[in-house]
Amino acid sequence: MTARDPRIAEVALVTCADERYLEPEVHDAAAALRAAGVFADVVSWDEDRNWGAYELVVVRTPWDYFDRLPEFLGWAAQVERQTALVNPADVLRWNSHKGYLAEFTAKGVPTVPTLMVPGPSTDVADQIREVPWQEIVVKPAVDGGARHAWRGRRDDPALTRVAEVDHQPNSAELRVALSAMEAAPGRLSYARVDLVNWQDAPALIELEVIEPDLFFRGVPERMDRFVEVVQEELAAARAPT
Repeated sequence: MTARDPRIAEVALVTCADERYLEPEVHDAAAALRAAGVFADVVSWDEDRNWGAYELVVVRTPWDYFDRLPEFLGWAAQVERQTALVNPADVLRWNSHKGYLAEFTAKGVPTVPTLMVPGPSTDVADQIREVPWQEIVVKPAVDGGARHAWRGRRDDPALTRVAEVDHQPNSAELRVALSAMEAAPGRLSYARVDLVNWQDAPALIELEVIEPDLFFRGVPERMDRFVEVVQEELAAARAPT
């Protein structure tokens, strides 16, 4: 068997070049993979690369994708024609619009009640006032990082920024999270499931499969598990079909 040239990366961890969204965690993940014997590059999704030279492309932190959605989805489809891509392009497309929450509700996944307001609507405030919920969160259907998400009372225009918190899930929350991942339209290699307490039970507010922050910071076990998943995906990509 011919030995692989060690200068050629096996895995690409995909990020973005936009300086507004740069973060160190993807580089930490690449270092952890290299320490485990997997040579990984950190590459912006819009770089001019021969993506087929990688055995596996892992979409990690393309935090500008929502600013250039058609271009990003076209890139994902193109890469998948050349090599293994996780998560799959069809799943990325599906997850890029929060209309998927309605699909989860239809499939019986506990999901917070959701009102989808068509983009051209001019009576958004009137529609919000008609919902039966006292507390609301307003967010774009295509966006990320809670960048334009606001929380407040339906009759109070003084909405506030939404904040994320780190949390150890209980058994009921894990059941909802797993049901959401199983209801996705394709296999997930990784995801982050965001839940809230709704009527004394956990309910889904978002399933992040494109660029989830996996909160590796300060928790080595999470990074170790990520390395294991990438190794598993790399082995699957190398397996004869």
